[in-house]
Amino acid sequence: MPAAAGAVPSNIGGPLDFSAVESVEASGTPWWQIAIIAAYLTGVLVVIAKVTVSIAGVVRIIRNGEFETAFDGTHVVVADIQTSPFSWMSHIVMSHEDFESKNLSLLRHEKAHVALRHSYDVMFVDLVLAIQWF
Repeated sequence: MPAAAGAVPSNIGGPLDFSAVESVEASGTPWWQIAIIAAYLTGVLVVIAKVTVSIAGVVRIIRNGEFETAFDGTHVVVADIQTSPFSWMSHIVMSHEDFESKNLSLLRHEKAHVALRHSYDVMFVDLVLAIQWF
């Protein structure tokens, strides 16, 4: 039978029953755990975004460069910007100055990176760094 309006509950003055509050807290995840997970995942996403922007910059340099054949027959991308030589996937990228210098040791070094698929190593390390950014 429902209590009449203005009626005083019968447990007033007796022990308080917090079982409903305890069951809600036991079934839910504390806010601070959710905040820590959210902060961690935000960090992972930020690191992955930075790596993605970096890779997009490398792809842009390769697309905008001139495709040349070096003196030893190696295909090289000559960049329009002043940059240190690097390799990305199967591409060797050099500045005009480095390409014109015909530096054989520099070319061999970058060819070794391509042959050893160093770009995959770099991407793996970037993935590990994203997971362990903290």
